[in-house]
Amino acid sequence: MRHQPGGAGADRFVFDSNAYASATAATPHVAVITDYDTGNNGTYSAAEGDQIDVSALVSAAYNHGSGQPISSLVRLVDNVDGTGAALEVDTDGTGTSAHWVTVAQLHGIHSGDTANVIVDSSTSTGTTLPVLGDYGYAGDFNGDGKSDILGRNDNGAVTLWEMNGLQISTNVTIGTVGNSWHIVGVGDFNGDGKSDILWHNDNGTVAIWEMNGTQVGPNGGIATLGSDWHVAGTGDFNGDGKSDILWHNDNGTVAIWEMNGTQVGPNGGIATLGSDWHVAGTGDFNGDGKDDILWRNDNGTIAIWEMNGLQVGPNGGIATIGNDWHIVGTGDFNGDGKTDIVWQNDNGTVDIWEMNGLQVVATGAVGTVGPDWHIAGVGDFNGDGKDDLLWRNDNGTVAIWEMNGLQVGPNGGIASLGNDWHIVGTGDFNGDGKSDILWRNDNGTMAVWEMNGFQAVTSGGIGNVSVAWSTSTHHYDVV
Repeated sequence: MRHQPGGAGADRFVFDSNAYASATAATPHVAVITDYDTGNNGTYSAAEGDQIDVSALVSAAYNHGSGQPISSLVRLVDNVDGTGAALEVDTDGTGTSAHWVTVAQLHGIHSGDTANVIVDSSTSTGTTLPVLGDYGYAGDFNGDGKSDILGRNDNGAVTLWEMNGLQISTNVTIGTVGNSWHIVGVGDFNGDGKSDILWHNDNGTVAIWEMNGTQVGPNGGIATLGSDWHVAGTGDFNGDGKSDILWHNDNGTVAIWEMNGTQVGPNGGIATLGSDWHVAGTGDFNGDGKDDILWRNDNGTIAIWEMNGLQVGPNGGIATIGNDWHIVGTGDFNGDGKTDIVWQNDNGTVDIWEMNGLQVVATGAVGTVGPDWHIAGVGDFNGDGKDDLLWRNDNGTVAIWEMNGLQVGPNGGIASLGNDWHIVGTGDFNGDGKSDILWRNDNGTMAVWEMNGFQAVTSGGIGNVSVAWSTSTHHYDVV
């Protein structure tokens, strides 16, 4: 990878045939644009004015707007490792000869953010594209207590693998949709104990598929919003056992839709914030059974809104820290039923905040790692009711820290794999109450490690999918 920091203010990053050749070589090399992570103040802001120019690669297929649509030529997809987003191009836009190719990694930009991309060589005017979350979701779609795997093909086919440990019990294409549709969330929107799929179209239409295993039940468009509205998260904000949708407008307005299946119940704007505030996550920080909203300001201020449906209850800033600190995950690390926050500093220090609503009840450094170590996931790998940390080193080593609040318990490297293997998610694939690890190889091979603490008790390939398929599994946010 070639790291390319930009300077203060607006920068323009150009990708041409040389960049494409490098990205598609036998040993691929892609640019890493760190300006999206550092910029003027250490936090990404679209207002900084950066542009990405891929016109040399897609202008012919775009043909000044009379050829392939932009959504078929270029996209930004949130990475499952939380570092940022992948810039992907399909040079012919047909999905037949040239599939999506990652030509760059943009640090510090995530699902819900936007970037300005130039696709027409005859103009310097760019198009605002959202960062998609298609790689970010999984769930228990049949209600058997085991995580399943959701996949999406470049040709629009959506497939579901119902899992039983290392075995695929059912593998079915559940539908085919155009590439203007994007999976932006998974949740139980009708309260039946089965995960459903939340979709958002480029034209603003929002739709839900209520799932019953591999069967798509009630489904359809539920509303159409302007392109300035973005799904910022899902959660049960009113405590009725059904997932709701959190929205954030470019003008700063925050809104919630309380959902009942494909029906939008009570909904509305709950507040308006400046563009320097960003949703950093959702979770039940006060343990009342209702999800709350975690915010971060460009100036480093951290705030929480305790939610009660559309009402913002107790809320406020809880601390201000430097932009060398990044939220790399949330989870219940001490087992008290309240969501906590895990941080990592640029110097490698890892810190956990144990939360009780707006109060940080305990905090401390739990360890320090080198810059070649990255948190790849959060899950309860030993089944003790406390979330643990999954790590991956640049050299391929995989490690787990079993957590007990601020204490790191048993920990260690569990294996080392080549960098053609990528962690694409965690979930309880065998229903034993312990999180497992889902892998994908560059050649399309999928594998699961069934975990018991930091021991991989069973592992193996579960299938193979072509590079045209994206695997949709759970991810965490990095801010």
